[in-house]
Amino acid sequence: MTEKSFFALWAPWFMERLIFDFKISVLDAAAIIGNAAYESGGFQSLQEKKPLVPGSRGGYGIMQWTGPRRKE
Repeated sequence: MTEKSFFALWAPWFMERLIFDFKISVLDAAAIIGNAAYESGGFQSLQEKKPLVPGSRGGYGIMQWTGPRRKE
């Protein structure tokens, strides 16, 4: 599956969940998912490739969380 098709498959589902769970607008959901897609290379990489902190594991997940958020 290509990066584009993976994003195209999952982005609408994630947006629906955000809108339903958090009662936010379509535009807000699109902004969140767009940022997540940018951070994770279109939802293709759960692990940050080039962490800013040398020797760290970097961000994790589609949002590339770091610190305590990484584990939660």
